[in-house]
Amino acid sequence: MINSETDLLYIRHPDEKIHANQVKLLDAMSDPDKSEHAQLFRLGNAAMHYYHNTEPTEEYLSTDFG
Repeated sequence: MINSETDLLYIRHPDEKIHANQVKLLDAMSDPDKSEHAQLFRLGNAAMHYYHNTEPTEEYLSTDFG
């Protein structure tokens, strides 16, 4: 799932459902708020990858965490 304006979440959350929710929230925001929240999501998403000791690869993104 790609955000409507160039993918603002290029560091994706490892859980696809959470990533989809992040994209929906960003799409609903006004432009001034969007970039700030996208930055916070990217930081949090990177922390999730660090915590799980993974690289944000396609293989990891397709893992079912449910």
